[in-house]
Amino acid sequence: MRSIAHLLRAPLILMAVVSSFMVLQVRDPEPALALHHISEITEVMSGFDGDPDVQFVEILALTGSQYFVNNTRLTVFNPDGTLAGVLLDPLGTAISPSATRWIMGTAAFEAASGISADFVFSPGILPAAGMVCWGAPDVSAPAPGTWSAGDPNNYVDCVSYGGASFTGTNPMSPNPSAFGAGDDTQSLTRNVSSTGKADNPWRNSDDSTDFKLADPSPTNGAGEVGVLEAQAVGGITGLANADTLPLEASQSSSAWSWVLAAAVAGALLVVTASAALAWARRS
Repeated sequence: MRSIAHLLRAPLILMAVVSSFMVLQVRDPEPALALHHISEITEVMSGFDGDPDVQFVEILALTGSQYFVNNTRLTVFNPDGTLAGVLLDPLGTAISPSATRWIMGTAAFEAASGISADFVFSPGILPAAGMVCWGAPDVSAPAPGTWSAGDPNNYVDCVSYGGASFTGTNPMSPNPSAFGAGDDTQSLTRNVSSTGKADNPWRNSDDSTDFKLADPSPTNGAGEVGVLEAQAVGGITGLANADTLPLEASQSSSAWSWVLAAAVAGALLVVTASAALAWARRS
């Protein structure tokens, strides 16, 4: 009986192993889709507080495991849709697996915001009109040398801006945003997420309605949020204490101090003179 039980158990174990292998084979394509492709550009800025070199692009992962960004590019296009330049080619490394948002930015952006960009590029984003694209073609993310940087169809997401000044073609959006890539204070920020389109279920935008100008809130892969605050004229942003009073206010305070001192001295003089007169009469 024991030998028969062993004979019956062996096929069951074999079936379980085969079934597990089949499940793994069926699930295998899922990690491929989880490279970097289910993501979108959420914020673009070119210039802040008079410094045109403060530039950044923020990416949002729309699902988990979108951290294999090694072979992706960051590319900018002219207002007529022609290639203006590749700013990062390729990014070169993956981001943190736990990152939901991450940033590509300039050194000037890092200095102005107080946080580190996940990837640093030299300034090149056109401020008034143009297009910013990031990503790589299909889920395999082939090496950048094997695909054209000048074809917007090869990217995960592209954001076009500048209204009628942008005459190029953006395969991700039928219309450009009416705004530029920021206004020296605010950034071009996505307010509607992608909803799906044809064979790109995570990529469908209308930049004319999906982007607006808003206070910048760049967030890097470590979850740090940058703070970009414009300085007031002359560098005075507020009055912290009496030592920071404007010059006119300080002069006014000094004048009143002299008036008060003169009044006290005059009163003492009157009192002294009166006392002296009274003493003289008694004598």
